[in-house]
Parts: sequence; structure tokens; C-alpha cells
Amino acid sequence: MVEEYQMVKTRVRRPVTEDEERRVVNYLLEGRNPYQIGKIMGRDRGSIIRIAQRREVELSQEVLERLKPRDTSFADGITAYTRFLKSQTRQETLSFAMSKVELMLRRDNIPAKDVRDLTVSLGIIVDKFAVENGKTSDTAKAELIALFQQIEVNATTGTSREAGEIHS
Repeated sequence: MVEEYQMVKTRVRRPVTEDEERRVVNYLLEGRNPYQIGKIMGRDRGSIIRIAQRREVELSQEVLERLKPRDTSFADGITAYTRFLKSQTRQETLSFAMSKVELMLRRDNIPAKDVRDLTVSLGIIVDKFAVENGKTSDTAKAELIALFQQIEVNATTGTSREAGEIHS
């Protein structure tokens, strides 16, 4: 006999107590958002919003306006994306990736295919780094060629640069 098992994830919701509902209303009136309140109370954001909807007569118009879903415009998205592009985190990530590739290239007995893949990766990173720093594609290409020539010289002479010097 074959038994069928249902692979449905079901969540048992704890009933919300009257005390929890009062606390949610108080937190909302203090100016906290549903996500913050959910973290404090161990509930999801949706539960907090449903409580607010049930108790809306106790909330101010200002709180109710904050709870309404906002229409985000295309311009808002572009602004957020532009902030991300200018963030220092992107530069740090590129530096980290460059250091990792350099460490991999320093290993002994690297197969030719791996050397090729790592140098292509390094080239992409260097190019991206140059573009991030506002250099034109021609300048970045020239620097990339110079870097590969330096890697070739280092490989034949057995010398290498210190970490961080490759992209400075």
C-alpha cells in the first residue's frame, strides 16, 4: 500500500492576545514601523498590519498614512540604484575579489587552464575597478594590458607584487 504524504508547509499561528494588540497600538503611536514592532514582539510584519487594521479607530491619521502601501516611482528606483553605485561597499568588494584572485595565482603548480581562468577573472575585476573609478574604457584597457605584461614578467622572474599594489 502506498501512502501519500503532503509536503505542504503549514504554520500554526498563535492567537494574538488583547495585551499584544494594545502593545502594537502603543508602538505604532510611538512612531515605530510594523517591521520593528514584529521584531520586538516575535510576530511577522503582516500580523502587525492586521492588528493595526482591526484597531484603526485607536490610531491617528498620521499612523494610518504611514501604514498605507506607498507607490514608488521609477525615479525613486533610479535614485536608490545611483546611491548603490556610489557606495564604498562596491569598491571594497572589488578589492576583496582582486586579493582572492591574487592569492589563487600565487599557488604552486597551477594548471594552465586555471591560470587562464584566473587571469581572465582578474582582467574583468581590474576593468570593473577602473570603470568604478571613472576611467574610460581605453584607459582601463591600457592598464589591463600593462597588468598582464607585469604578470608575465613576474611569472618568468619569480617575483610578485604585494597585495594591494596590483590595483593602486
